[in-house]
Amino acid sequence: GEEFDVVLFADVLEHLKEPADVLRRVRPFVAEDGVVIASIPNIAHASVRLALLGGEFRYREWGLLDDTHLRFFTRASIQDVFEETGYVVTHWLRQRLDVGETEIKVPDVPEAVREWLASDPEATTYQFVLRALVSDPANQLKTMREELEELRPHRDAAGQLAAAREELAELRPLR
Repeated sequence: GEEFDVVLFADVLEHLKEPADVLRRVRPFVAEDGVVIASIPNIAHASVRLALLGGEFRYREWGLLDDTHLRFFTRASIQDVFEETGYVVTHWLRQRLDVGETEIKVPDVPEAVREWLASDPEATTYQFVLRALVSDPANQLKTMREELEELRPHRDAAGQLAAAREELAELRPLR
């Protein structure tokens, strides 16, 4: 029956087989105004992306590709796992490292690829540090976000349908 003001997952979740299960099990122990703080490596860092483009994926003793990592996360997948387990992420901090500052050797790539990566703010995020609150509607947020993504292609279709109806209205008198 004990509750805690802060539950800390410092570089823990990526080492678990089922991090969502652990977040669910911890949830009842977080006080009403309590928070969960987690630090989680970002698999979408530019160094990992470039290494993959070069055909390289080697586990290491530490870092982004630590050989004890069982799960890999991006910002979106972190948000998903927290929301589906009943939390809402309220703060995001980023530990940033440029491509050449990580433990991962990257191949030479065309400048256009480096420019493309530079345009993505997550490409230099080495690790996320987040703050999350317990939230009953959090799972609803995730569901609504997924439904919105499913509807996104139809948004364009609705505009096309409206244009087709206008064109049909113009053609009817000619018939």
